[in-house]
Amino acid sequence: MDTTPTPRLPRRGLLALAAASGALTTLPAFTASAAPTRPATNSPVGEGSSRHRLRWRAPADEHSMIEQGLPVGNGRLGALDAKGITYAQELVWALFGSYCTAAAELRTDPDHAATIAALRRKLYLPQVSETTGWLEEWMSPDNLGETTHRHLFPLVALFPGDRIRPDGSTPADIVAGATALLTARGMESFGWANACRGLCWARLKNSENAYQLVVNNLRPSTGGSNGTVPNLLDIYEVERGRGIFQIDANFGTPAAVMEMLLYSRPGHIELLPALPDAWAGSGFVEGGAARGGFEVDLRWRDGKPTEARIHSVGGRTTAVAYGEVSRTVALRPGASVTLRDLAR
Repeated sequence: MDTTPTPRLPRRGLLALAAASGALTTLPAFTASAAPTRPATNSPVGEGSSRHRLRWRAPADEHSMIEQGLPVGNGRLGALDAKGITYAQELVWALFGSYCTAAAELRTDPDHAATIAALRRKLYLPQVSETTGWLEEWMSPDNLGETTHRHLFPLVALFPGDRIRPDGSTPADIVAGATALLTARGMESFGWANACRGLCWARLKNSENAYQLVVNNLRPSTGGSNGTVPNLLDIYEVERGRGIFQIDANFGTPAAVMEMLLYSRPGHIELLPALPDAWAGSGFVEGGAARGGFEVDLRWRDGKPTEARIHSVGGRTTAVAYGEVSRTVALRPGASVTLRDLAR
């Protein structure tokens, strides 16, 4: 057995790699016109590497864009050139936020973290279109794609991100715009697309829509149609009368079920956020993974939690909430606590 220790990158190098390499692979567009350059010193990537620099240019009459060695496009704001798409803006917003959090936790690289934070504030986050009433998918109020398209890229801040939340922390018009866009996408699509819709409706706490999408995915597939075959594998209809197995829905549908029962972000766990009437009588789930380093065993009856066991797999402190009731849990890694009074 090879016992040679794996070399460890310096903390600063890890942060630089996350900010530069990650940002340069997500096709972001920015509203900044500055031209910061990150020196490639003490870096896990080679000096002079374009992956280790944030280089900017400003196309005429357009928002600035990170250079990526790729064509800028034909100047239109549309699906073919990916300029200013919400998906990219949101990913880089989250990435830069994670960078700043990591830098603060590690107490390293404060100057560059301040630069990243300043750039993050200049990102174009989507507005609600006055034309459609939807959250914008591009830097345009117009609907430039298919209304019922299977993908939900512009809702990445709703799921899997958590910038858009229906808890009062997000402006009401943004939540309404995201809801309107999700409504326009419809309730019928391929299995994985239905699963993603279910996940988003669960995040919006619309339990019945989320439940209906799970049911839609479990409809029997006949003659190659979208649905589920007897062994519970998902079938994707590629053309009329011909379907193929696609694993995406088999992962996505259980994820939607879990999202209906357990919502989490670092520092916050919510029990039964989107429990549908069909499951309200009684039930339990064990080993639910919660962000922040916890696992949750949960039991409920009559639509309310009766017992929640919180087990730390590395996490130390989190709030555990149900409705208006919240408890702060502090655990050492490996320890557990059982809560029984959250529904009172």
